[in-house]
Amino acid sequence: MLTVSTVIFLFFATIFFYSGLNYALNFRGYWKERQFWLYSLLCFAGSAYAMAILYSYHANTLSSCLAASKFQDVIARFIMILIPWFIGFYADYIPKRLLIGISLSAFLWAVAKLILPESLVYPHLGGLKYLVAPWGESLTVLNNGPSFLTYALYAIYLVLIAYIFHTIRLLFKRGQRKKAWPLVLSLAFGFFAFANDIFVDAGVYQNMFLEEYAIFFCILLIGAWLSAQRMHAEGNYRTLFNSVNDGIFVHDAKTGMILDVNDTAARLFGTTRQKLIEADFTQISATTESYTFPRAFERIQAAIHQGPQVFDWLSRRADTGEFFHTEVSLRLEVIDNKPVVMAAVRDIHQRKKAEEEKKAIEAQMQQAQKLESLGLMAGGVAHDFNNLLGVILGQVAVAKKTISAGSKVPALDQITATAHRAAALCQQLLAYSGKSVFVIENYDLKNIVTDIARMLEVSIPKQIQLILDLGGGLPLIRADATQVRQVVMNLITNASEAIGEGKEGTITLTASLRTLSGKDFQGFLPDSNLAEGPYLALEVADTGCGMDVKTIARIFEPFFTTKFTGRGLGMAAVLGIVKGHGGAIRIDSKVGQGTKVTVLFPPALDQKVKTESILPASSSASDPRAKIMVVDDDQALLEVLVLLVEGMDFQVFKADRGHQALDIYRAKHESLSLVLMDLTMPDMDGGEVLLEMKKVDPKVPILLTSGYSEQAVKKRIQGQEIAGFMQKPFDMDELETRLRSAARPK
Repeated sequence: MLTVSTVIFLFFATIFFYSGLNYALNFRGYWKERQFWLYSLLCFAGSAYAMAILYSYHANTLSSCLAASKFQDVIARFIMILIPWFIGFYADYIPKRLLIGISLSAFLWAVAKLILPESLVYPHLGGLKYLVAPWGESLTVLNNGPSFLTYALYAIYLVLIAYIFHTIRLLFKRGQRKKAWPLVLSLAFGFFAFANDIFVDAGVYQNMFLEEYAIFFCILLIGAWLSAQRMHAEGNYRTLFNSVNDGIFVHDAKTGMILDVNDTAARLFGTTRQKLIEADFTQISATTESYTFPRAFERIQAAIHQGPQVFDWLSRRADTGEFFHTEVSLRLEVIDNKPVVMAAVRDIHQRKKAEEEKKAIEAQMQQAQKLESLGLMAGGVAHDFNNLLGVILGQVAVAKKTISAGSKVPALDQITATAHRAAALCQQLLAYSGKSVFVIENYDLKNIVTDIARMLEVSIPKQIQLILDLGGGLPLIRADATQVRQVVMNLITNASEAIGEGKEGTITLTASLRTLSGKDFQGFLPDSNLAEGPYLALEVADTGCGMDVKTIARIFEPFFTTKFTGRGLGMAAVLGIVKGHGGAIRIDSKVGQGTKVTVLFPPALDQKVKTESILPASSSASDPRAKIMVVDDDQALLEVLVLLVEGMDFQVFKADRGHQALDIYRAKHESLSLVLMDLTMPDMDGGEVLLEMKKVDPKVPILLTSGYSEQAVKKRIQGQEIAGFMQKPFDMDELETRLRSAARPK
């Protein structure tokens, strides 16, 4: 028959055993929290204590009651060992010597109860007696007075009560009142139970022992506090879980399936938490080979076996299907004794986009710097090569004069023709470097394009259709018409060759006025940092074979070509011409999808047809025996020029350095009729020499020569007036004409 006490103690035994088992099974999740595994031991001890009490209170014989009493006392002392340590970890106050002393005393008391003779443990044993429970039930207990062990137990109780009291004071002093109240309640109930036990042992009254309920109350209170702490921690975890800026996914370590997600992840993927948990993997990820579920599961396994993983992933919004870049961090964790993989997903789409734009700008800058370096090299090569050609043509002229009149030497004529062809090649190199000779005027771009397109329409294959969409009312551009025609001719010719012989296709030329700013200049060469404002844009688009990225990167390099024949200077010259006009060029192309070339020209400011004379020239007659100073740092060319000028019946002073020329000028300027001077010299630049000569005597005409263009010379002489300019290599007959017209008479 079940009595009330039986039901009560069975209830406590079951509750404590279940709680202890629950914490034990989740030991991996709490092994770092000592309070939890201590509580697990307390629960098992409480369950055993309840069963021992149940057996003791219902024992029928003295021997069985003695055995149950001993077992009950041993379990009670074990609980007494655990409780002070639990309180110490709970309050973060662990006086080790005191706690070890309490634990050791309780342990020795339990050992003594087990091994000492019953005459010492129970010196006043008078058999059995009965206590009356509040509900009227008679409970069997030993009829025994206090022994020396009882007083030892009182002492341990008092020390434990003092320790708890001091801990409570410490918590109040720290301001942790909420944490202190559970201990206050436990201390009050325990002190009351301790006083009750003293009165019962003293025989003041016969009532049920309260020690058991004090222990049960303490364990239940501790459990309630731990549950509250756990719920609070889980609430904090859930709050933190949902408040972080990264999307958090909890994956099953074995299957990789999604177990939980936070609110940020739901917003990031454009859906709800439940739908995201149930979503098919293809709904939230790209489906290419690199972003399949097997690849994702490989990453999860790597996080389990190799440690945390961080990688980029191409994700997909569930609502719009839009793809975006994410950074994923994987880490193995244990939640509720279950291994899971936590995935923190961060949206890095804007960062990726910015990185791609940065790479594009850096690549463009590198391309511009490379082309600028190649341009400087090409200009330098052209300049030096023009000097060499000047020597060749000069020597040919000298050779022709030494041959008898009427005699013809075909070899000399062939040398002259070849040198002029080489000079034309140098002009293309100078165009690439942006230092070619431009005759600048205001032109209608539409007229230039129309004229050259009509001329080329006959030469391109009949299967290719040339379409002009040039509009009207466009502003004039300030340009060299010949050079712009060269640009259009090269672009149309390249487009025709890209389509191929015998294949149908179209070449479309479009002109329009655009207002550009900021990112609109991205991809243009030679420099994307152009002034914001209006530009005339000429587009040449074809339906040809297109180009890959590597070809586009090298298309403007001199001597680079995709053809079997040719010098590869077409697009290099185009870039130089566009650069010289203050414009820019961009190529958009993909293999098999054709090519579109966009050229920008700044519009003219005054919009009036006007021709600019770059450098003035003198036209005065000269004295046949006039004195001329020839200055050039190239010794071979200097010697040839001296021979030629002397052959023209001039008196010649020569100098191969700037300082030497300036010294001669200071000494001879009154008798000099003309100075023929190279602009580029090593020790003192021609521009500096020119400035100093003007200070000495500004009336002496100075005729400049250079391997660079007249436009480049104009920038370097800073507006100083000169008698004229001759670009190397020059024709010897033209040289004589210019010398005689420029020299001042004496």
